[in-house]
Amino acid sequence: MCIRDRGDLIAMLIRKYASLYAALATCAVCATPSAIAQDTEVLEHMHAHSDAVMAIRQSVIVGSPGGVKESARWLLEHEPPASVAAGWADYLPAMRAAAKEALDAVDLTAAAAAASRLGLACGGCHAASETVFESTDTSRPSMDEDTGSHMLRHQWAADKMWEGLIWPGSYSWQSGANLLFESAIKPHELGEQSGNADLQTKARRIHQLAANATMVQKSDERAEIYAEFLANCGGCHQAVQPVKEPQTDL
Repeated sequence: MCIRDRGDLIAMLIRKYASLYAALATCAVCATPSAIAQDTEVLEHMHAHSDAVMAIRQSVIVGSPGGVKESARWLLEHEPPASVAAGWADYLPAMRAAAKEALDAVDLTAAAAAASRLGLACGGCHAASETVFESTDTSRPSMDEDTGSHMLRHQWAADKMWEGLIWPGSYSWQSGANLLFESAIKPHELGEQSGNADLQTKARRIHQLAANATMVQKSDERAEIYAEFLANCGGCHQAVQPVKEPQTDL
């Protein structure tokens, strides 16, 4: 992999995240109660949910609050299959409320908060339905000091913390938070942006959030931390390589 500058790195991460949706959709539910596992309609619906929520999170990560709109509208307006259990339906209002926040978001802070609350709603439903998660990716990325390796560690940490948010019983949150805390961004790792005071502030804040993340246990507190983490990631990426916002009337 040849990375000439930080812009190339961000482009690479965007491409890598695009493939993450399918991976999570296929491996996230590794063991489920038999009634759920036997209901193809429900499983397909949950995978569609995963795709939409991951698309929203991805848009925030790359710094595009406008990119959340299409998926947010789908989450807000679609109807669940009739076979969804009553216990699952209890979490639909929270999911739709978060989707409405994403649809109405005008900046990264609001979009990130909505994405994190969507994850929180997913986690509540998974816990209530006793859906079990087993991560298929447990190996940590390289601890090399180059910028590319550093950003890949942040990506891995973001993924693991997200797993811990949507699957509350897993160890993933702690694993991701620990690595994020160990991966503080040094000024020289900002490349051409090393003198950018705003990016340095965001980098320091991410490290502070990582420290907080290693200590919290409650899902709502984790969601609050994750929202700010996402917003800072997106803000950094937006400054380094702005994404053209989609033209939409949503």
